[in-house]
Amino acid sequence: RLGLEDAVLEMVESEDVLCWASALSETRRRLLSLARALVANPEVLCIHKPTDGFDSATTSRVLHLLKEFVERKGIHQDRLTWHLRRPRTCIITSSKRKSVELADHVLHVSNYGGIKRIRYHELEEITGDLT
Repeated sequence: RLGLEDAVLEMVESEDVLCWASALSETRRRLLSLARALVANPEVLCIHKPTDGFDSATTSRVLHLLKEFVERKGIHQDRLTWHLRRPRTCIITSSKRKSVELADHVLHVSNYGGIKRIRYHELEEITGDLT
C-alpha cells in the first residue's frame, strides 16, 4: 500500500543479507522503513519528516496510511477485535501543508514563538512557506 515494488518485497523475503544503502534507492529505503514501523504496530509512532523526498502522490499515500493507522488502531488488523485494541498515536514533524491538513492536532514550533497549538484556519498567518 505504500507503493513498494514486488522486487523490494522479494528482497525482504529472501535469505540474502543485503546492505540497504547499496541495494535500495533512498525512496525505497524510506518506504521500507515506514512499512517496518507500521508492521510493528506500536501504540505510539514518532516519525521525523516521513514524507521528505517523496513526490505528491507518494506523500499523499503515506499520510493517508498513517491517518488510517491511527483511526483503525493499526493497519490490516482484524475488524472484529478493533474494540479490544488500544488507541494508536502518530506524531510526525513536517513542513508540508498536506501533513497539517490531515492532522488531528497541530503544534507550531519556532525559536521566536516557542510551542503553540494552532488550528487549521491559523495556518496562513504562520506557515506561508509550507508546500
